[in-house]
Amino acid sequence: MKINGLICLLAIALVIVGLAGFSANWNLAPTYAKAGETVTMLKFNVTPNSTTGTALYNITIDNPGTAKYRNVTAVTVAIGDTSPVTYSNSTFDNFPIIIIFGSSYVISGDTNITINFTVNGSLQVEGLTMQANVTALGTEENVTYDTLPINSSITTIDAAPPTTSATAVKSDGSSYTFNTWTNSNYVNVTLSCSDGGSGCSVTQYCTDTANTCTPSTTYTAGQKIQITTEGISYIRYRSNDTAGNLETINSQTIKIDTTPPTVSVTGAPSNWQNTSATAGVSCSDSGAGCNASTYRLYISTSQITSCPNDYSNYTLTSPQTISQHSWVCAAAKDNVSNIGFSSPVEFKVDQALPTVSLSLSADRIYIGNSITVNCSASSTAGIQSISVSSDDGTSICSASSTDSCAGTYKPTTIGAKTITCSVTNNAGSSKTETATLTVYSVSSRSNSFVSSISSIQASASTNRVSAGQSVSYNLSVAPNLPLITISVTFANALSGISLTASKIAAPPADAPAVPGIPSAYVKVEKNGFKDSDLSSTTLDFKVEKAWIDENGIDPEKVSVYRLENNTWTMLTTTKSTEDDKYIYYSAVSPSGLSIFAISGEKKTAAPPSEEKPPAAAEEGAKPGVDYTWIAIAVIVLIIAGGVYYYFTSKKSAKK
Repeated sequence: MKINGLICLLAIALVIVGLAGFSANWNLAPTYAKAGETVTMLKFNVTPNSTTGTALYNITIDNPGTAKYRNVTAVTVAIGDTSPVTYSNSTFDNFPIIIIFGSSYVISGDTNITINFTVNGSLQVEGLTMQANVTALGTEENVTYDTLPINSSITTIDAAPPTTSATAVKSDGSSYTFNTWTNSNYVNVTLSCSDGGSGCSVTQYCTDTANTCTPSTTYTAGQKIQITTEGISYIRYRSNDTAGNLETINSQTIKIDTTPPTVSVTGAPSNWQNTSATAGVSCSDSGAGCNASTYRLYISTSQITSCPNDYSNYTLTSPQTISQHSWVCAAAKDNVSNIGFSSPVEFKVDQALPTVSLSLSADRIYIGNSITVNCSASSTAGIQSISVSSDDGTSICSASSTDSCAGTYKPTTIGAKTITCSVTNNAGSSKTETATLTVYSVSSRSNSFVSSISSIQASASTNRVSAGQSVSYNLSVAPNLPLITISVTFANALSGISLTASKIAAPPADAPAVPGIPSAYVKVEKNGFKDSDLSSTTLDFKVEKAWIDENGIDPEKVSVYRLENNTWTMLTTTKSTEDDKYIYYSAVSPSGLSIFAISGEKKTAAPPSEEKPPAAAEEGAKPGVDYTWIAIAVIVLIIAGGVYYYFTSKKSAKK
């Protein structure tokens, strides 16, 4: 910086004895200063060479270098012990400064001369080189003068604070940009101080989440300040130089988000419905925020209790239309690629109609008889209601929140009756199933009907029988029913009788175990007659050959047992015939009809024959000769000899 023109003019009269001239010595060491301080720029000593005569001297202060400064507010000159004189000017921007000494001051010996600069504001003065020259300006009487240069050392006025910079890296070693989100587990921050003046003295820092802390922790060069706090954190820092200039606090923002976003599925109906629903993704993230372009869905039609934790399984974009009962999972990423997964959500959608099954214990009966009606239903959504009625207005059965109902129907008029089962599921879909029952009038002629209820159940009915009449019911209409035929002879005249034969899985729980290995159980239920109304009963059964072979059963030891009074009674059972698949048996039940068991006994293993080691063949004998006939011939000869001896002895005795 340059200082314009003449700053101060000071006349000092000097009385010098002897030779005109002086010596001067520089004695100011380099200094540093900050804004607002008074800085000693030059300080030197003048010694007269002579004590005679008078002379006028000046001091010229110049800056032969190119350094600059601003905001010099005053220049103060102090000569010896005299009071300093201050020259103020806000435009000191040129060199040289010329100071002239006149009669006001007398240098009678070694005298210190001090030049001070006063600085303020944001002054920056660096690298200023001062050079002082002391020169005699004139002579009086016999006094002469000398010119002596005085060169200063470099004095740096440091009024600028240092500058501190911060850099950061992530846990993988890559560079981190402040005030951006990262999913790194931590961020390491490094600080660096620079100062073009007096040099950095100390750097301090602090960290918080409010950006309000005061730096107080001393930073060591090369230190890595590790930030691990989830969310938004701040590092605040500043430095001080050796001249005491304190830097304004700087701050940088670090954003760490390692937490996956919270993800859920939207659109699931709270109750069952028979229309489609729309599944979507909901995402929230308190850190980097959710990335909507990453919303994905996973749909399963089988029940799942947890969602896949592999994002690649989520191949469906959001939203999706759900048209059947499903479980839906959602996944989403936040803006730093943390992945969140939802829990599975059930979508109660069932657009299918319920499945309905209606069965009658008989499809033809005589007036005055009754049938059993069963209706069952199934639905993904579950059954809300089920009911059975006849077209004559009879309500046979009804139920709610269950999948079946059963009832007895006894028509009061003859003709065709339509039985209807109506079902509504929990999604609001309904379906009906119908069956026809034919009701006949009772006549003098005996008629029997057999019908199939299922593959393992058949029913039979007869309008009337007379005492001693025999009726045979062919139950083969139920192909998987082991009981083929029931033949009965009635002891009493009856009307409106019926029976139902069913294959059952097991006898009552309190029944004892049936002897042998059971093949099947059959239950015969009577309606309109009792065991005492029967004079004889014959049952024809079939048994699979595969069961006989698998269990090692002796086909001749298959029997039919009847459960009566909680006791198994073996019936007289005979094997009748067989075909490629079955062996057929007939059994007589003298006491009536109830629960029957078909059971068999395993084959009895024949005792092993005792084998004797073969006798050694005689030398010269031919192998393989059968000696059986030789033995028989010998025995015959012995017997013949005995007979001959007997009769010969008898004749001799008579003589």
